[in-house]
Amino acid sequence: MKKILFTLVLGLLVNITTMAQSNNDRRAERITQQAIEKIERTITLKEEEKKTFVTLKKEQLFKHFEIVEKYKADDPEMFREKINENNQKLNKSMFEAFGKTRAREILGAMKNK
Repeated sequence: MKKILFTLVLGLLVNITTMAQSNNDRRAERITQQAIEKIERTITLKEEEKKTFVTLKKEQLFKHFEIVEKYKADDPEMFREKINENNQKLNKSMFEAFGKTRAREILGAMKNK
């Protein structure tokens, strides 16, 4: 009986963890797609640029979700600091991947409404 109960509890925990992860995956995918649509209203991205942008943006979003979970409620000051660091890391990655001029165009288009 203990083995069955243990197996059920373990299965439930794995299921909950999997569901939470897939929710973050879906959120990251949706937000990234919205960012691409916003950018493409202003400029055109090549397929290679889209793939690179998607990779960088999703990486930034997963880190963002982690920061929110860890700091937002307990330490608002650290939360703001970590979010700023994460955003700066995205900017730096964009500059490295696209070059300064193109990265500024993409980031500017992402900020425009």
